[in-house]
Amino acid sequence: MIFFKKTLFFLLILLLCSCASKQIKKEFISENANIFLQKIIDINSSKGPSNGTGQITVENNGRVHKFKIAFASDSRKKIRLEILSPAGLPALSLSYDGSKLYLRQNNGSKPKSFSNYKKILKKITGVSPDSEIIASLLCRKIPLIEYSNAILNSDSSSETLFLSSENKKQSINIHKSNGILSEISTEEDKFLINLENNGNFLLVSEKTGNKLLFSSSSFSPLKNEPHKNIFILTR
Repeated sequence: MIFFKKTLFFLLILLLCSCASKQIKKEFISENANIFLQKIIDINSSKGPSNGTGQITVENNGRVHKFKIAFASDSRKKIRLEILSPAGLPALSLSYDGSKLYLRQNNGSKPKSFSNYKKILKKITGVSPDSEIIASLLCRKIPLIEYSNAILNSDSSSETLFLSSENKKQSINIHKSNGILSEISTEEDKFLINLENNGNFLLVSEKTGNKLLFSSSSFSPLKNEPHKNIFILTR
């Protein structure tokens, strides 16, 4: 039981990290890149706030941890996770409301909130994906960075879109059979992403080699966007 609690906390810290958004002036977008971007926007526009269940596998420094979860996401940056015990009951709740991370053990204890948890995240796992990435992937959307330049590179076998801004870069390659392959580079790390057509995804830190694998069990769009209080643990 002690091991289970420790690994639960380990996983929850892994999953969330936020970054402030700002308007970025578009400098150069090629015509072909704009067409490709529109395909991605069309794919993402058909997907919104969602919930479901699945299994998360975390590989950190050679150690592997597996958890069953229930989740909700607003598809933008807010996330709610219920980590399930081996008996299938909620053991730990986590939510991120866009500015604060909330953690609560479901044993009657009060939730704790964290406004700056990036340092903790890196210390434990070395992985720091933006919350926008996780929220998008849980809703089966293709994560997109804010960009000022967009170029499409095409050959006889594939098309790859390259996006960039002052401090971020991203490449996106869409395969009909294998889903979406993407790389997102920040000043701190590079993340390799494989989003499969069935909603499963793999997130890998190039810097540390740590991996986060999500296997979907059930998935359904929320008919109405969840109220913001879903993402705030108040009691």
